[in-house]
Amino acid sequence: MATITRTLDTLNAVTRDHLIPSLVNQVIYSNYLAKRLLGKSKPTSGGEKIKQPLEYGEEDIAWLSEYDAVTYAPKEIATSAFYDWKWLNGTIALSEMDMKIKNAGKEALLDLVEVKSKNLSRRFKRGFGQLLFKDSASSANEPATLYDIITATTGTVGGIDASTTANAWWKSKKLAIGGGVTYASLTTVGNDNYIENIVRFMYGKLTNDVEHPTMIVTTQDIFDTYERMLHTQNRYEDKRKVDGGFELLSFRGANMVVDTHVPAGQMYFLNENYLHFRHHPDSNFKFTPFRRATTGQHVFVAELDWHGAFTCSNRAYQGVVTGIPANALSLS
Repeated sequence: MATITRTLDTLNAVTRDHLIPSLVNQVIYSNYLAKRLLGKSKPTSGGEKIKQPLEYGEEDIAWLSEYDAVTYAPKEIATSAFYDWKWLNGTIALSEMDMKIKNAGKEALLDLVEVKSKNLSRRFKRGFGQLLFKDSASSANEPATLYDIITATTGTVGGIDASTTANAWWKSKKLAIGGGVTYASLTTVGNDNYIENIVRFMYGKLTNDVEHPTMIVTTQDIFDTYERMLHTQNRYEDKRKVDGGFELLSFRGANMVVDTHVPAGQMYFLNENYLHFRHHPDSNFKFTPFRRATTGQHVFVAELDWHGAFTCSNRAYQGVVTGIPANALSLS
């Protein structure tokens, strides 16, 4: 037992101090959106729900003469959205046979744990990546997704029902491209559905004075179509850059980037100023050390936990284009 205890102490120290920090870094840098949003995730103290103050103002103003009285009539609109706490959990399991026989010796065991931690990193990356861009509403155990916040324009998010007239300010914006539009339409200059026209139209609908989309996230196919347009118009070199390993194009200062989780035919226009990850300070990729399982199995387990939510403080500045046709080329 003393040998197992010493082994677990070594495993826990190495995992906590070396493997977990690397794992978390890989999750945060797994895609461009995660890098931008998870990297600025804010801690939120406990409570029944996560309170997200809304950044939407509609108060009364008036020009007054010297002796006019000021009247106070605050607008009856919501000031906060409330999001449920969600829990993402991952585990690393080692059988007693793995530890004592199959991987006898500290070096072999540490190599095994390193491989398992990399596998856990991949699962966490998929968890966050698929969460953000899944093409359906979130399940009971999942945080709000970009589908909930943007694609389902009139859905309820943060406890606010955007389908009512009173809450029309909480609606996102969606442009659905008709089924008759072809890939040739996207690449033909002067066509109403030319890719640049689509991007310009949606960008404009989400712009209000200094407010505008800060990021455009799409598929590789649509990204390549837009890149082709830039190249054709001799603007390719000025618009192409690299940031942290991600290849980017841009439109009026908003970076355009590929994410493999984006559903086919879609292009998200995001204003990051109103999109937030919130986490509990005591459970932000929290490592629970290896211990013997209490299930009666001869297994030692460690866990990685994240408690928080993905929140939005203003849906009106978020948009999506759907139904963009794909390139006709295909591999055999």
